[in-house]
Amino acid sequence: MKNQINTALQQRLADFKAKSGLNQTQLARGIGCAPAAVSMYLSGTYADKGGNYETIEPKIEAYLEVQESKAKARRAAY
Repeated sequence: MKNQINTALQQRLADFKAKSGLNQTQLARGIGCAPAAVSMYLSGTYADKGGNYETIEPKIEAYLEVQESKAKARRAAY
């Protein structure tokens, strides 16, 4: 079990949350996890509470990649 958080990914998620205006519940729905998991991940306590970074980080990475691709497509359309 990986117990070291990817701090760059943690920051990307925090930045995306701030810029998008999504709340934790909306973000969690997009990622495919519980709102509490998003909260714990952002606060750095996910592993302390029994979470596995190897499980959640690929979901976060995939979600952010899709959202970034959508944003690029919107910018290119204008």
